[in-house]
Amino acid sequence: MFKSIGKTSSLIAITAICSFHSFSEEQKKIRVGYFSDNIFHFGQSDIEFKKGYGYEYYAMLAKYTGWNYEYCYGSWTEILDEFLKGNIDIIDDVSITPERKQQMLFSSLPMGEEHYYIFVPQGNTQISMSDINP
Repeated sequence: MFKSIGKTSSLIAITAICSFHSFSEEQKKIRVGYFSDNIFHFGQSDIEFKKGYGYEYYAMLAKYTGWNYEYCYGSWTEILDEFLKGNIDIIDDVSITPERKQQMLFSSLPMGEEHYYIFVPQGNTQISMSDINP
């Protein structure tokens, strides 16, 4: 029984030292552009519950980098504008264009992939795959 108490005490001491060490180190604060949409970001204030693909992506990135985030909220246009002014450090869900390649750095691996489709009602005979003229 004495050995069990000693191991538990040692474990508590090691946990406390590791916790103190990680909290005492200064973490880098990263300003994240967080815009509202229907897949990537939910929760548009510091008091709202956050979820979504973008949020989860940032959470996983923080596990590897140790970054601490400050979320900056706004519309996509506002967030992009603030990013280009240097007021935001990182944004996600950005399509690569030649103009944007001149303004920002992109990761070498994509965050995701998008596909766009055109749908017409099944009975519509005015539009076909071989002739899309109106």
